[in-house]
Amino acid sequence: KTVHGWSVIALTSPAQSTAEMINNFVILLSCATLLLLFFAFVAMQLSKKITRPLEDIIEHFPDKELNPRMLRDAKVSRELVALAERLVSSHAVINDFQHQLSEQVDNKTRQLKQLNRELYSLAQKDSLTQLLNRAGFNRFAVTSYRNCVRNRITMSLILIDIDHFKIINDTYGHPFGDKCIIKVSEILKEHCKRDTDIIGRFGGEEFIIMIMGG
Repeated sequence: KTVHGWSVIALTSPAQSTAEMINNFVILLSCATLLLLFFAFVAMQLSKKITRPLEDIIEHFPDKELNPRMLRDAKVSRELVALAERLVSSHAVINDFQHQLSEQVDNKTRQLKQLNRELYSLAQKDSLTQLLNRAGFNRFAVTSYRNCVRNRITMSLILIDIDHFKIINDTYGHPFGDKCIIKVSEILKEHCKRDTDIIGRFGGEEFIIMIMGG
């Protein structure tokens, strides 16, 4: 009813109302889809603008210095430039540290190998005569013996003992006895010069020689 008392009645078919609602829904859905596509396009462009400079920086990250032209072409912000410079500086520090650490490890490894060789040599040599000690002689003698057996080579084993050595030590003292032992070892070295001759100090005043080939 109107203010003047008139009554207005609009007669519309249900099908027409339903069609109108469907049309409005389609229009609303189309607008929403277009709006989503627009936001997706904007987000993609923004992500490219942000991530592409980062990708360029990461690509040049192994370099010690960033190319200023690359930064200028990428049009990155000052914050990203500062971040990139810090990353590159940190990377350079890590590389230098790794290089120094590798050199130190190599040096220590060489020193350790040299020390092991010296210790191995000392473990097989007699400190007084510099001949093989008993353990060193046994090691080389076993190898030589097996070689002689394999190749049917004759072999001689000589055991030498300094007679009355105790009397020498008791009469002239142990330092003089050591000189006697050193002199005997020098004489043995003079007469056993072949590479296959093996000379060792077997005990206090005892020496042993292995001669291959007679």
